[in-house]
Amino acid sequence: MKSPSLYMGTDDLVVSPSSDVYVLSFLSNLEILSSDLEERMVTIEKFEGLNILKASVMSSSARTNDLIHFLKSRMRILSEGKFMVSGNFLGNENTKYCLTLNISVGVILAIQPFNYPVNLAVSKIAPALIARSSIVLKPLTQGAIAALHMVHCFHLAGFPKGLIRYVIGKGSEIGDFLTMHQGVNCISFTGGDTGIAISKKPGMIPLLMELGGKDSSIVLEDVDLYLVIANIIKGGFSFSGQRCTTVKVVLVMESVVGALVEKVKVKVAKLSVEPPENESEITTVVSESSANFIEGLVNDAKEKGATFCQEYKREGNIIWLLLLDNVRRDMRTAWEDSIGSLGGLPLFLSMIMFPLDPFMLQRKALLLSLLYIALWEWLFIQGMVHIFSSLFIELEVL
Repeated sequence: MKSPSLYMGTDDLVVSPSSDVYVLSFLSNLEILSSDLEERMVTIEKFEGLNILKASVMSSSARTNDLIHFLKSRMRILSEGKFMVSGNFLGNENTKYCLTLNISVGVILAIQPFNYPVNLAVSKIAPALIARSSIVLKPLTQGAIAALHMVHCFHLAGFPKGLIRYVIGKGSEIGDFLTMHQGVNCISFTGGDTGIAISKKPGMIPLLMELGGKDSSIVLEDVDLYLVIANIIKGGFSFSGQRCTTVKVVLVMESVVGALVEKVKVKVAKLSVEPPENESEITTVVSESSANFIEGLVNDAKEKGATFCQEYKREGNIIWLLLLDNVRRDMRTAWEDSIGSLGGLPLFLSMIMFPLDPFMLQRKALLLSLLYIALWEWLFIQGMVHIFSSLFIELEVL
């Protein structure tokens, strides 16, 4: 059988990406793209929101349009030969410069996850276009339709032929072909364990890997419990828990764990769990395999003696919220990343965490990896000026 051919060169662009004509036409294309995305957002949201609350999808859509406007402003600045200036790092003076060069690397293979099929696609496309590179977009199957509508908007806006290409297929069938293709000059991947396999295959090309983690909150004894609870609920269950920054583990000092668990249980009981068409706060996980994965974690925790704060309940791909207490290090759910499948499952580990130093974090926290650590202790919150703005905007801490 003849192997599939996939030509991903840039010599079929209508105009040279290094020319002034390209930049001027590009800015015009972006104006059209922004308008087209707004008009088609209802259709895109329909497919993007099959497993996510509509309000969350609208928030993602707004951020996507912000990226388009950012791309437009940066392209205009570059076309005028000016520096792109980002805001100051909070709490620091404007005394240092970081100079970066926007150099085309050629063809970028962008592999996106299901949970933000439009936003995370544009977040890969925008910097690639600023650097005047071309893109081959490979969405996950569950986000393929929304991503296809988004790519169609680029085409309708008049972007050069071949600049953005869309490839759909099972990763098990076309993954190696794409990641090992000699025409690929860079890979940008967002996902989980698959990133390990991808990183071993392409050879000596740049890899941008946005992988998963066991995101945790550490609760100390002098906290404002109501602030903590509000943000654990929002951080754990928004987007039905299907985002990479979902709070998956809560590490609590013994002196406050009882009060915290009881108050969170009351809040969890008030959250609605229904199919997505009912505009519920919590809805289905993305696939049957994801639901089965969650059930496997739950069964493992039950067999090994975890305390269930609610009865486990599942109907099809809908899994009711569940809090686990007394989770030990030998339980799968204490370690395995659950992005896109766990629908929010904070784990309460009753353990003494003070003094909080790197040794304690390494030995006691039992974390495979961390994207963020949110420290719910008032003095820490007062002292932290900035860790990662998007996290704190979402959690409304600052």
